[in-house]
Amino acid sequence: MQPNPQPPQAGAVLNITTSKPFLAWMMAFTPPRVSLNGQEIKLRWGQNQVPVQPGRYDLQMYVPYLWRIGQAGMPVDVYPGAQVPVFYAAPWWAYMGGAIGHQQVESPGKTVAIAVNVGALALLLLIIICSCAGVLTGN
Repeated sequence: MQPNPQPPQAGAVLNITTSKPFLAWMMAFTPPRVSLNGQEIKLRWGQNQVPVQPGRYDLQMYVPYLWRIGQAGMPVDVYPGAQVPVFYAAPWWAYMGGAIGHQQVESPGKTVAIAVNVGALALLLLIIICSCAGVLTGN
């Protein structure tokens, strides 16, 4: 099922906004999914309008990859004619959950991702410096 910009008669709309970390370029090839009471819908990154009937929904979101990345969920109550905002942010780190809410959310795991990348860069720099020092000293 694809998102549809037209709400059903006397129905409502879930306005789902999805986002990913700017360095997570691989996620551009794997659009997010939403599961509404077990029915899976493929979304796109950015704005999505999903028409629904009024009621209570168990909303679960994730990014499909080798496994479900950034799983996050919440119950959503939808009233007749309502336009319910839902914001989802995929994580920086594939082993973390995503963030979801009715207000804008940030991608979780930024500190961990930056620490791991800075640590890897520092280790690489140390290896290069030690290698150059060994060549210069003749060891």
